[in-house]
Amino acid sequence: MNELKDRFLQLSPREQLSLGILFVAVTLTLLYVLLLAPIAKKRDKQLVNNKAVATQHMEVRQLASEVLGQQKAGGRGQASLAQVTNNSLGNHGLRMEDFNPSGNSNARVRLANVEYNKVMAWLDELENKEGIQVKEVSVTAGDVKGVLATVMVKLYRN
Repeated sequence: MNELKDRFLQLSPREQLSLGILFVAVTLTLLYVLLLAPIAKKRDKQLVNNKAVATQHMEVRQLASEVLGQQKAGGRGQASLAQVTNNSLGNHGLRMEDFNPSGNSNARVRLANVEYNKVMAWLDELENKEGIQVKEVSVTAGDVKGVLATVMVKLYRN
């Protein structure tokens, strides 16, 4: 160590000043590369993570308020399978020919002379909006293109 000190003291004051400035510059660069840059990257990742968590939190709060609102609106009890089926048929301009319930959660529905697209929209609404499972569908084609002569549907609700 004394050798380095002696060599440094033998240099001219201008060279000593240059080495001092170079030492400070190298030290600051190492400090930035080894400490500050990784910390900044971690901070940026954490900010992105915080935004994602905040977004999820808002979505959960919104869904919770929707569920609470549905529970309050439906506080008098859940509509029967027959009521839900009849209402959803009416939403699509369909009329049932026959309805055979078996218990509170199963039913058979028969439709006659109905448009294919309306039946598919009705089945989609039952499964995706009302939570009723379509267990079986039996279709008889009609004479007119796009019209079904009869449709038998087996429904199930938990």
